[in-house]
Amino acid sequence: MRNVNVLVKPQETIGDIIAQICTIEKLRPDEHFAFSAIMTRDAQEGYRQLKINCLPEDNPHTPQSLITTLFDQTDRNPQYVTPPLEQFLTVFRPMLYKMVNKAHPYYQKLIPDKEDMLSILFLSVVELHNKDYYLHNTLIYKAFINNLNKEIRKIKSFQDIKSLDEPLSSEDGEGSSLIDLIQDPEAHLFTEQSDEDYRRELFETIKAAMLKDMSQLSFDRILIQLKSQTIDTPTSRILSKYRTMFNPDFIPRPNARSENGGTKPRRRS
Repeated sequence: MRNVNVLVKPQETIGDIIAQICTIEKLRPDEHFAFSAIMTRDAQEGYRQLKINCLPEDNPHTPQSLITTLFDQTDRNPQYVTPPLEQFLTVFRPMLYKMVNKAHPYYQKLIPDKEDMLSILFLSVVELHNKDYYLHNTLIYKAFINNLNKEIRKIKSFQDIKSLDEPLSSEDGEGSSLIDLIQDPEAHLFTEQSDEDYRRELFETIKAAMLKDMSQLSFDRILIQLKSQTIDTPTSRILSKYRTMFNPDFIPRPNARSENGGTKPRRRS
């Protein structure tokens, strides 16, 4: 990526700046040439510094669109234009991998998989983009570390989770375990008690099947939601898949609701 620097004078119009860029770059006003740009105040009163970032090809902005967009931002300082999010993630993927490699030694004990860290980094970039920040290395890395620390706090809060067989108390005083809570929010997976060996073997079987479809971190997050009884809709769908796989004769409670709002039919044994 190369940079084009333009000094914007107080008396210059949008047309003047577009013409100046076209002269410098030897192109037409409607030719794509810029990936992103930022315009800041210069030391000289009334002057501004315009820094334009250009890729060798596939740039999303023309001189006309770039300058028009910049000067529409009358309430913003600095003024800037960013590329589409998907293109940013593609172009800066090597930089993002470097950020993961830089942070990994400090977080690998609790987040050993670099792909999980990369997912958190992508989420950080999406959050910044949605909040309309100008994306640059320092800001992205700071947001990434903040999100890693949030994830670490969640994991540390539930480090005592070792198995779906961990006993839990229930409102009616009867003992139950996490494996009983592989559920949608209103239904139990298993309706009959099993001996300890069977339940341990079943847990390992379910865990092995789930780890074929997801990372260890994703599996641990599901355990955390089960433990804290904060099962969200995506997790409920995942659990429903494995409930169907391992307990096809499951009979929901009579008041359980289906996805379309109706009562779920009872399964016949």
